[in-house]
Amino acid sequence: VLLLDANRPLENGYCLPAGKLREKDYSRADAIVLTHADSIGELEIEKTKDLLSKKFNRNNIFSGVHRFDGLFLNDSFAVDVNEIKNKTILAFAGIGSFGSFEKSVKDLGFDKVLFKEYPDHYKYTEKDLDEVINYLNLVDIILTTQKDWVKIFPLLKNKEHLPIYILRVGFSFLSEYEEKMFFDKLREEFN
Repeated sequence: VLLLDANRPLENGYCLPAGKLREKDYSRADAIVLTHADSIGELEIEKTKDLLSKKFNRNNIFSGVHRFDGLFLNDSFAVDVNEIKNKTILAFAGIGSFGSFEKSVKDLGFDKVLFKEYPDHYKYTEKDLDEVINYLNLVDIILTTQKDWVKIFPLLKNKEHLPIYILRVGFSFLSEYEEKMFFDKLREEFN
């Protein structure tokens, strides 16, 4: 399954390190999922599917959206966003689409947020974690993604009590029809 950001599905057409593609030959995929498809119009989605279908079966191109799926203190305890809306927050992440993370945080209605971006797939060190924790002198809480939480958790040693909130994000298809077709395709591939 190949995931492509619907905003810029083929980027500049170059593979790493000149571009963001990991491989140019997307025709080898079993299915393509256009992520962040809610940020472009239906017409743009269709144009992107037309472009991709020059080398790929259009019936195997799907579109979906990332959605807020909850806020959790130390990835364990569900928290009502309204309980911390007036807090000052440091939001940090090392993900490919940091702008989407920023938008998700802003969409939750937080007033006072500092953002700290790390490179995608960043391998955090204890020094990095100490730097983030030092922000607690300026902010009330720290917010990150599940992907980043998994990477920093082993470094927390005796610091598990810190107010680190995890923004969970889920994924859903834009239509029930596409969801059904996608999972039918998946079952077909694994049988």
